[in-house]
Amino acid sequence: DILRKNIRISSTNAKLRDINTEYIQITLLSGASSPVDFSDWTLSNARGESFTLGKVTSLYGITSFPNQDNLVVSRGGRINIITGRSPLGENFRSNKCLSYLNQYHQFTPSIGSSCPAQRSEPGQDGLTDACYTYVRKLSSCRMPSPIPFSLDNDCRDYINKTFSYNGCMLNHRTDQDFYKNEWWVYLNRPAPIWSDIRETITLKNKRGEVIASYSYQ
Repeated sequence: DILRKNIRISSTNAKLRDINTEYIQITLLSGASSPVDFSDWTLSNARGESFTLGKVTSLYGITSFPNQDNLVVSRGGRINIITGRSPLGENFRSNKCLSYLNQYHQFTPSIGSSCPAQRSEPGQDGLTDACYTYVRKLSSCRMPSPIPFSLDNDCRDYINKTFSYNGCMLNHRTDQDFYKNEWWVYLNRPAPIWSDIRETITLKNKRGEVIASYSYQ
């Protein structure tokens, strides 16, 4: 059917022996007719071991109860499924501010390095010339540390509230393009689950029906 024809499994990094860099990807191709809820779908290997995808956090940093949202992917979307544990302690959806977290965490695969431009952030009209000049030279997606003591307190307060993941999220979470169609899902396994020699990866829906399968050697 249409769904089976439009789900692709990629195993480029399945042969790596580090649980934090071993991952596979599931892509919902553009030919899919509607979004797909992958919550509670399972992946299995040739040894018969089965792993549940579970749920995700749609907006990291906004809730104290992670992984409460269904894993609903629109066509063209991708799920990165990593064997080990999440640097953030939860599964998450990508957004246009997430790259700020590269400053403190390491992600495989990469979450990218693109954030809203500093010059586009609101509130700069009231800054002093010295503060304005400093802000315009900041590195993208990074919280400056330390902030120069030569800058006034209002400037330092503006920087602290604006140029961070939380500040970016508060300013941009209502943007039409805030969310990205990509997810990071962690299986929390203590050892590699995909063979580095030969493997068959099988994806089943929550009814146990095989939707996609991929083999390599």
